[in-house]
Amino acid sequence: MLLIKLWNFIRGYVIILVNGYFIERFINICTHRNILLWDIRRMGKNEASMCLSVRGFKRIRPIVRKSSCKVKILKKNGLPFYISSIIKRKWFLVGIILCVLFINIMAAFVWDIKLYDAEGKVFSDAQNEKIIYDTLTQMGIKRGIIKYGIDLKDIAQNLMLNDSDLAWVSARIMGTKLKIEVQLRDLPPDIVPEDVPCDVVAKTDGFIELVLAKNGTAMVKQGETVKKGQLLISGEIRSKDGSEIKYVHALGNIYARTWYEVNEKINSTKVIMQRTGNYYDRNSIRLFKWQIKLFTGNEILYSLYEVEKTNEGSIFGVPIGIEKKRIYEVNEIELAMDVDEAVKIATERAEAELIKLIPENTEIISKHHEIRQKHSGDYLTIMVECKEDIAYQQKMGGE
Repeated sequence: MLLIKLWNFIRGYVIILVNGYFIERFINICTHRNILLWDIRRMGKNEASMCLSVRGFKRIRPIVRKSSCKVKILKKNGLPFYISSIIKRKWFLVGIILCVLFINIMAAFVWDIKLYDAEGKVFSDAQNEKIIYDTLTQMGIKRGIIKYGIDLKDIAQNLMLNDSDLAWVSARIMGTKLKIEVQLRDLPPDIVPEDVPCDVVAKTDGFIELVLAKNGTAMVKQGETVKKGQLLISGEIRSKDGSEIKYVHALGNIYARTWYEVNEKINSTKVIMQRTGNYYDRNSIRLFKWQIKLFTGNEILYSLYEVEKTNEGSIFGVPIGIEKKRIYEVNEIELAMDVDEAVKIATERAEAELIKLIPENTEIISKHHEIRQKHSGDYLTIMVECKEDIAYQQKMGGE
């Protein structure tokens, strides 16, 4: 029904008043000649109103004469009549043209600058945020600037040069928004200043292979086993008779054998998400940063679901359009796996966990895989033997 109304609106239609003693005859002849009439209403004993298309209205003149009725147009509806009235109203037409031009001109500028982290979340580091915005201001990048003259590579390079905490920067323009994504560096532990006395302690358990004490007193020897936090090189230097004590900035390298172990359960089944075929759409009108929902309620109808954004429109680059989201119902399907596939998946998970555990610049000497049986099931164990520098500077007193 809605499609029929939309089609009639596009073609254009008229509401007419038929007056006469033979209104039924008029309707019958129109039907016989395939002239569609709808919304027929009796207005009186000899009057009735009805709707028909513009094309149909042009064909009823002989029918009016034949049925001895009179016809009067009550109202003209539809797109052709609206367009005709707009053309006649020149200033209104000029206003539409000016509005389109205004939107197009406004789309040529940047009206919003947003910072995001690598995960797509709003950047929340206040100190680096200030540095980034100050750098952009110095470059002349601000709200209201014409976007076609912006050098995105230049923005990324300048931000990297002016903020040493940034690992990488990506800049792109989306409509009237300048979107900047940044990733902060993983900074190493605070280094004790050279003029501050300190000790060198073990940052992990290990078996000592080589001691290189560059400054301070070595407290361990090759072949010893040490625990995390144990003193390796002391910043306290005593005279031979012990009467004098000097505190220095301990420095050195302590190379040791270290071990890392990861356990991952070997699952005999895997769970995948499978769509049931049921879905519904949630559409909304997007107007700059606001959204006008074209639906009621916020609840999701399915307990398990996937959301797929199917379209995001815009007008002349301005973020004004229809945003369509489709919510699919899914079910968890449990599938059996063979032993090789199960072990492979467990190995991949364990290897990923090892990457997080083992520090950078660590030499891996050997790696051993073993499958162990426990009460809760089979587990894959990966044991890695490494050689690394376990020296870590720490202020005296453990601060």
